[in-house]
Amino acid sequence: MSVTLRKASFDARAERSNETRLASGSQWRALSLPFPLDESHLPHSIAACGRDEAPDFVIINDAASISLLASALSPAAAAIVPVVDATGISADNRVKRRSDLSIGMASPRALSEALITLSPMIARIRQLSPAIFQAADPRLLLLARLFVRDSDLLPSIDPAAKDAFVYRDEAAVDGAVTTAEDLVGNGLLERRFFDAVAACPHCACSARLVVRELCASCGSPHVTEQAVLHHLSCAYQGPESDFRQETGGLICPKCRQALTFFSLDYDRPGSLYICHACGHSSGDIRIELLCLNCGASIAAGDMSRQDFYRYSLTDAARALVISPAPKLPPSSPDQGMIGAVRAFADRLSSRGAVGCILKVRLHEPPGTPPAGRNWQQTWSFFRSLLRECFVQDTEIVEELPVFLVMIESDAKRDVERALPEISSRLERHLSLAPSVEYAVLTCTEFLALAAANSNAQAPR
Repeated sequence: MSVTLRKASFDARAERSNETRLASGSQWRALSLPFPLDESHLPHSIAACGRDEAPDFVIINDAASISLLASALSPAAAAIVPVVDATGISADNRVKRRSDLSIGMASPRALSEALITLSPMIARIRQLSPAIFQAADPRLLLLARLFVRDSDLLPSIDPAAKDAFVYRDEAAVDGAVTTAEDLVGNGLLERRFFDAVAACPHCACSARLVVRELCASCGSPHVTEQAVLHHLSCAYQGPESDFRQETGGLICPKCRQALTFFSLDYDRPGSLYICHACGHSSGDIRIELLCLNCGASIAAGDMSRQDFYRYSLTDAARALVISPAPKLPPSSPDQGMIGAVRAFADRLSSRGAVGCILKVRLHEPPGTPPAGRNWQQTWSFFRSLLRECFVQDTEIVEELPVFLVMIESDAKRDVERALPEISSRLERHLSLAPSVEYAVLTCTEFLALAAANSNAQAPR
């Protein structure tokens, strides 16, 4: 009886929501894809609309029709309007990632209940500036999408995904995470750490990894862990298999005395790994990760790490999407090395000063994956050494594995004479021993080389 009463209460809330909508003189408009639903599938509060009309929400009743959203709606409407999965029990990941809720199969009752979730979203759609629905800027569409759903852009676990997490909003706004990073720079989204996963440094950071315990001597995975027993009387220590008898009792292999009581006759001070391939026994074990994506074996020190973040709307973003004429600030500038060198050259020119650029490139040793933890720690340490090597206000720009040091007040020939001392100070503390390439250039020489490389790489 209690279940029936709760269900009746739920239906009553849906009916009250519908009555409020109908009191305004119109019905909710639903676009059904790929084919329209007849009136027997729709409650009185929902009217079917055609592709030439603006829907309040979309009903997907066939998994393959998820691809029709782009052609049935404008880019803005396709990104913003809520989507209801009415495909039944669907295992299609495209539908799951793209829909806002699932109702099983379309029916008047299911759709009436769905309106409890949809109503707040549609109310927020009404608050959006009409100009947004003529926009094509993915930044504006992402902000409007998050505003309508009153949610963050956040990752969710997906075992089928290569990196273990997916951002479902990427299915509606292509490149949503890259777009979000741009909006963080403009103060319209706030970024917070969400989670991190171990990743393969060889195949674009796949998180499909399994941990393997290997023999520290021969590398075989055929190892077992055994407890170490310590005979308190004669002080002999060894693996439990040396003590265990066929009868199940324990006999010390050194003095042949029976061990009966734990802590009186013997204790267990630790454990031992025994290799059945080479016979090696040790308290140490080698841990490696096997990438199921590319098959690489990865030492623990070479493992990479991938961080994931959640992105939240700021008050400025909420005000922007409901303003009469929303206007986004320019994209965050990404000047890179060429832009930094040009700015440095302008500063030298305006001050009438001399200066040059020290270009440093690190080459990882053979067999060291550039995305691995050991290599990341090496270049991070090298970065610290590089900053310690020059005065505090020296500008250093990095696009790994290259560093540019903007040296003011020193001519090119002076820095070239100081290179042996500079290289010694930078390299003598590095245990991984990368090869380091140095070049001293004027701003004009650097920009000329950059232009030549750009022309060489341009398609013919």
